[in-house]
Amino acid sequence: MEISIAFLYGEIEMIGRGSTPTIEFTLKEINPVSIVVAYLTINQNGVTILEKDITTMERGVKSISWELTQEETLLFDEKANCVCQIRARTADGKAYDSPLGVFKILEILKDGVI
Repeated sequence: MEISIAFLYGEIEMIGRGSTPTIEFTLKEINPVSIVVAYLTINQNGVTILEKDITTMERGVKSISWELTQEETLLFDEKANCVCQIRARTADGKAYDSPLGVFKILEILKDGVI
């Protein structure tokens, strides 16, 4: 099964703290409509910082995505990379996971939600 990871701005490897990026996963072998359970998990230093489920997931023609809020990206520490992965289950009971995606967190000068 092939799943690739992209960000709203293309194949970037950085997210700014306090920004609102969209993390998109392209599905080559799965119909997004058939997904009944899905989780996006983002870790830093081996600790889960953020987990989102299917209730906030958007479905595209061949992709699924989640938009992160300012509050969520402010949870990230710019001193450590983030690692993200999705796990999903389809209506027929098949379970899938994506390869790990690693991205850097960019420092911001004005902290907090704007």
